[in-house]
Amino acid sequence: MATTLARVIPLVRKAVAPLRPLPEPADLYCRVVIALFLHTPQKASGLCEACGEGWPCAQMKRACFLIEAF
Repeated sequence: MATTLARVIPLVRKAVAPLRPLPEPADLYCRVVIALFLHTPQKASGLCEACGEGWPCAQMKRACFLIEAF
């Protein structure tokens, strides 16, 4: 019965990509510090200098969230 169903309903097997390892805490901390230096508000417009989003941008929010975890 299983072989008959397999012929009628082909089973799709997706290739699973290997998981990337999580960054080490020191590497993550360096990335957060870089984001804090790059993503600063423009005085005149109130937009982020690096990405042009409204201040605080998504990168700055994420960096502030992660810096509190350390």
